[in-house]
Amino acid sequence: MSFHKEESLLKEKYNIHPISKLSLLHTGENQIMIVKGKKRAGRQIESNTYILKKYRVQRFDLLQIKAEIEWLLSLKPYLFISTPLKTADNEYVSMVVDASSTYYYVLFEYITGEHIENPTDEDYYKLGNKLSILHKKSLQITENRAKDWLGFNRPTYSKTSIITEATESLLKASFLTIEDKTRWEDLANRLTNLPTPFTTKEKSFVHGDVHFGNILQTITTEWCLLDFDECGFSHYSFDTGVPRLHLISSNQLQECWRSFIAGYNMPLEEAEIRMGTALRILYMAGKIPKRLDIEHLRTNPAKRIQKYFKYIEDEIDGVTYF
Repeated sequence: MSFHKEESLLKEKYNIHPISKLSLLHTGENQIMIVKGKKRAGRQIESNTYILKKYRVQRFDLLQIKAEIEWLLSLKPYLFISTPLKTADNEYVSMVVDASSTYYYVLFEYITGEHIENPTDEDYYKLGNKLSILHKKSLQITENRAKDWLGFNRPTYSKTSIITEATESLLKASFLTIEDKTRWEDLANRLTNLPTPFTTKEKSFVHGDVHFGNILQTITTEWCLLDFDECGFSHYSFDTGVPRLHLISSNQLQECWRSFIAGYNMPLEEAEIRMGTALRILYMAGKIPKRLDIEHLRTNPAKRIQKYFKYIEDEIDGVTYF
């Protein structure tokens, strides 16, 4: 894969000269690249490793990406978060424009660490605690910002918007059967009409994707929280729904859920948690028909969505462990 645009960007905007080819670390919603390069600092030449994030075209606009960076900088005093780096023009977001589109990039410091492949009961307790810190500190941040603060320009994941967007996406999916679509319409009606306090508390800041794939454990055992790409405003249970889904899908819910929620230690009702989990799963299901360019989503997407429907039904029916 060629990274000519990115190499030129690094030289022009960051004065970083790659000393080896850029390598692709991860691709999905965005492209994440590892950069090994040299940069002049005064009279010294420094060699460092960086992470370059290329945002998927037309997913977020410039203001929304800048808002993400505002949140990273605001939360950094309270959580271990990879630092975004400024360009020579004193900006955090850089652009490459060609005849077909505008591409947005952010450069981050590189954090050395490893993912926790087989999280334990204790790990889930710690994950709950980290999420609790994020929610408590973000509440303090929003309470002390003016109404025109840049960080408020993130998406809102409301119950209504999630159901509406998912319905539009799923009913257009050519790979779903009539039975699948009828099942979804029935489920959408149930979710819409289900009494829940969720809709009264949808304006809190959420990370949007807290799970162990977005945690790096460093050699000091400190955890670095990654990937704020889904961050925005919703009910806190939109966030607790992500680890709950991972526990459901790995058959560890009964083993680890109580530890996670004990670590989280914030007041959420069971109805809120179940609805937040259902809506977070639905949000993922609705994205699948739009993202068949991602290889693992192209593999039997109908089966994946059917599985998500079952998870949602079990949550709102109270079948899954709590």
